[in-house]
Amino acid sequence: MCLKRVALVFAMSIATNTFAQDMIVNKVGGKLQVDDVLNVRAEPAASAEKIGSLGLGEIVEVYDTARDGAWSKIAFREAAGWVSSAYLDPLATGFASNGMVLGLSCSGNEPFWGLDFRDGLNATFQREAQTSDAPLKNVAPSQNFWRAAIGFQVLDYQGLLTKGACSDGASDRPYGWTVHLIDTESDGLVLSGCCSIATQ
Repeated sequence: MCLKRVALVFAMSIATNTFAQDMIVNKVGGKLQVDDVLNVRAEPAASAEKIGSLGLGEIVEVYDTARDGAWSKIAFREAAGWVSSAYLDPLATGFASNGMVLGLSCSGNEPFWGLDFRDGLNATFQREAQTSDAPLKNVAPSQNFWRAAIGFQVLDYQGLLTKGACSDGASDRPYGWTVHLIDTESDGLVLSGCCSIATQ
């Protein structure tokens, strides 16, 4: 029963994630001066409303770009914003020795839960005011796509992490990874949520 549910969730994830909007981790830099800030705007235009700013060295996630590549769409606070691409330096996504993404933090709503992968070897799981630390087991990156999906086990959950655009349904903030957790001790209860790498 549980294995069938895992296979179904895996198939749905691959079908619904085209990976066309892959998240890319960036650091604010480029042409930005040490004492300057990078403006975050509501639309991809210098005349658009300013909704905030970023300092040199801050880490952001890019989910989309304007057609000419001059503007990048980022996750900013609980929404999305646009910044000039000229002030971003791409960073390589880090992976632990077992193939898990480093620094990934996931969460889901109703019921509310959270999963932090920390060093990629261990995880912290939170649900219903309870927190548990446990090692990640049986981490298995997909072979047909370059780490586009990663299977894993933590506590009583069988997990599937997939790369692609995700919405938490509660805000306008974009995410770059989707996660599904199947509780193998409760007849296949599935928890779904979104994940982020950047620490803003």
